[in-house]
Amino acid sequence: MKDADTHSPPPPRLAAWLLERCLSPAHDGVIGDLEEEYHDRTRYDSPGRAALVFWMQTLHAILQSLANRVELSAWIFAAGILPVLLLALLTISSQTIKAGLTNPVDTLRNE
Repeated sequence: MKDADTHSPPPPRLAAWLLERCLSPAHDGVIGDLEEEYHDRTRYDSPGRAALVFWMQTLHAILQSLANRVELSAWIFAAGILPVLLLALLTISSQTIKAGLTNPVDTLRNE
């Protein structure tokens, strides 16, 4: 560790913990790079701003690693939308038929 790094505050603990838990061991270089950039940033910027940037980069790295693991295809969305459309069509059709079969005179008589 360099002498200049000993004077800078450590990165936010929760963000560092999230990086360790959410990223695979293959991403250890990313964690080291983020911590190194944090220490460099604390030298010429305020610690609060450096912590904010560290948090933003942490969340970005986690989201990028999740995006690579999740595979979705179009049929999954179609399988979810199809039942909703069928239910809407059934509901609208039944209400239309019910309204069409109702005698308007009986409706006015009951009011």
